Amino acid sequence: MDDKRFDLLTKSISSGISRRSLLRSLAAAVGVAAVGTEVASAAPGGVNGTKKCYGSGSLCTNAKQCCSGMCINRVCAPEVDLCATKNCDDGNDCTIDSCVAGSCTHTPVNKGTPCGPGGWMQCDATGQCVPPLMCNPGTPEECYSGDPSTYMVGICKSGTHVCDPTGMGWGPCIDEVLPSQEICGSGLDEDCNGVVDNGCGGEPCMVATDCQYMDTACQTRTCIDQICGFAYTAEGTLLPPEQQSDWDCKVSICDGAGNVTWTPDDNDLPPVKPCVPAYCKDGEFIYSVDPAGTPCVTLNGENGQCDQWASCVPASGSECQEASDCGSNTDCLSFTCTNGFCHVGSTCGTCSVASECGVDQECYTFVCTSGLCDIVLAAPGTPCGVEGMQQTCMVGNCM
Repeated sequence: MDDKRFDLLTKSISSGISRRSLLRSLAAAVGVAAVGTEVASAAPGGVNGTKKCYGSGSLCTNAKQCCSGMCINRVCAPEVDLCATKNCDDGNDCTIDSCVAGSCTHTPVNKGTPCGPGGWMQCDATGQCVPPLMCNPGTPEECYSGDPSTYMVGICKSGTHVCDPTGMGWGPCIDEVLPSQEICGSGLDEDCNGVVDNGCGGEPCMVATDCQYMDTACQTRTCIDQICGFAYTAEGTLLPPEQQSDWDCKVSICDGAGNVTWTPDDNDLPPVKPCVPAYCKDGEFIYSVDPAGTPCVTLNGENGQCDQWASCVPASGSECQEASDCGSNTDCLSFTCTNGFCHVGSTCGTCSVASECGVDQECYTFVCTSGLCDIVLAAPGTPCGVEGMQQTCMVGNCM
């Protein structure tokens, strides 16, 4: 070591400088770092200015001392912002997009956060936008599957059904008591029409039409020995087609006591639509939504993919060129065109009447509640579209 370097070192020691500065002085005195550029194989951890690494302009003896991972002529090079030109937006309402060291992260938002058109859907714990649960899994609730006019009349009473594990439907109604054939002399109202022992005799007649009530698919009036009565249709007999309800996962039948009841029918399902799988279970309609990007076939027979609003759109991304191709913005709806696909957002505003919020469509209508616009979606399975195409409303869309 020459005299000049020795003087520099002794002055540093006698002045009481910090250990870090002393090490830097010593490194400069003995010439540890060669003049030139040294690049670390991996940038060091830590924060600019901590003991773990030095920021731009600090003296260095090797690249690992620098936050930038580069030591040029014994001086730390400036740090490079790897996220400056990175676009991490994944177009998902249910994630918070961020960039760390040049890598994108998509953190799920809180479960239950509103998402989708009008905010009617909810974010799940994995960051997916899904339909809201019909019920809380495992939660019991009162139920009654009989004619509403017989509820809590005579012996009829409600039962209990339990929300299934998926939260998308209910189990069977347990312990309910439905109308049954009147038992003469019991003193009870078994058919739950408000009259005890009706039809058990005592009502005179000449012909059946003299008797009260009306004939139905499940019972017809009789007049035997000039006394009114009923002849009941066999248990399990199907009601005529015009008395059946379509697409409710049930079929109406006679119970053998003159009353109408139902039994589950897994085939009584609305037309299956792309991106919205559905099935019947225990007389309940259950549906789900395929994740965005799931392959599908459009109603026109084209290969496509499900978007985040459960619509099957062409895979070519030719649905739109600009936002105006998707629709006109209203106080409640905001249309955008991203990567060739239409997206709808909710921007509901104030109102005095519903017509100020927008124009009603087949699968959703506008309402004005307490001075604020809102959207009410049609029930899944509601018929819509061109007659003969068997289209139905699903997630606010006619599919």
